[in-house]
Amino acid sequence: MRVPFSRLGSAPIAVKAAIDETLLEGELKRGTKELAFFSGRLTGKVKLNCDLCAEEYDCNLDEEIKLALCEGVFDGESEKIEEAIIECEDAIDCEEILRGEIASIKCDYHRCERCKANN
Repeated sequence: MRVPFSRLGSAPIAVKAAIDETLLEGELKRGTKELAFFSGRLTGKVKLNCDLCAEEYDCNLDEEIKLALCEGVFDGESEKIEEAIIECEDAIDCEEILRGEIASIKCDYHRCERCKANN
């Protein structure tokens, strides 16, 4: 789902994106002239590889996600933002955000349940 920045107003817009067994859903709304804000949840499953034994396993997800989205390059000088900032072109691509969240999870260090029990 792609949402143009020009479509955003103060009223939240419900958005949803799914890839395989992973779902990102929440709301987008305009924050300032340059920023929009996403608030939602990341749920489902993602396949990971254990960093100790290399076995593949399913990781259950249920995380709150809060993001600031900027149309173009964010200069960062005029505003204090606590959320992670994602720079977008003319539209917010929810599937691309979901792919980024999945990639971020996969880049972390992971241990399967068997390896957790052995250490």
